[in-house]
Amino acid sequence: MAPGEYTETIYLTDENGLAEPLNIHLTVVANPPYADLDENKYQLNMSVCAKVLVNTATYLGAANEEDIVYAFCSHQMVGSTHISINDQSNEAELFLTVNGNDAMTGKPVTFQLWRASTCKTYSLYCPRDIQFAHGAVEGCGDATPLYLTTTGTETM
Repeated sequence: MAPGEYTETIYLTDENGLAEPLNIHLTVVANPPYADLDENKYQLNMSVCAKVLVNTATYLGAANEEDIVYAFCSHQMVGSTHISINDQSNEAELFLTVNGNDAMTGKPVTFQLWRASTCKTYSLYCPRDIQFAHGAVEGCGDATPLYLTTTGTETM
């Protein structure tokens, strides 16, 4: 079955022909595409705070707190976090620790969004060039918020 929530009513009939309704509710969840990260493999890290947009529109209408944003550097998945919804602004936000090592310093960091409801993974466009730097903080508390936007391109 495809991921999603399903509700159905079936009727159970006894030997006298009396029917009783039985409501069935089923939630089918999907497995994320990447395993949990072993942070012990990395000695360095940086922080990224961002808002997530789907096709440049507010993410809230399609938001699912089971959705995950992944960070990649040097072709390795180096961080992941679930989307959170800000109740005041109604925006999808993320707070992500990007892990790395000395060899990754100065290398670009890219992002992908995995949508739990569809099991599809999308590339995320970042308007700034983010390079791995130990102790760096991107998009957190600075004057220009960081927006990650789906490109419409499925990656898996």
